[in-house]
Amino acid sequence: SRGLGDVYKRQIENFASKACEEMLDANFEQLEVMLNKNDLKKLKKEVDDNPDSWATLSDRMSCEVKKSVPKKERTKFYFERGVFNMDIEKVDGSYFVVDVD
Repeated sequence: SRGLGDVYKRQIENFASKACEEMLDANFEQLEVMLNKNDLKKLKKEVDDNPDSWATLSDRMSCEVKKSVPKKERTKFYFERGVFNMDIEKVDGSYFVVDVD
């Protein structure tokens, strides 16, 4: 039903925003565990191109969902003023971040 689809969309968007906030609260050592090498390099370059620290850069980012694009088993999320995007998949009733770029 349409109502159930709206509930699912709100749930996964809330999860995406929370996962984004957790990443913004992380430091580079923690991000090394979460991101692949290329994406981490891209994020570090973004910080290096900006004279501010990671904390200042993360303060200027937003975890408000700008756009979501459903794929096969996952949904790709793009954030307002974000430097990364993430794919989220629902498995056995739980949400997981399966890719960050």
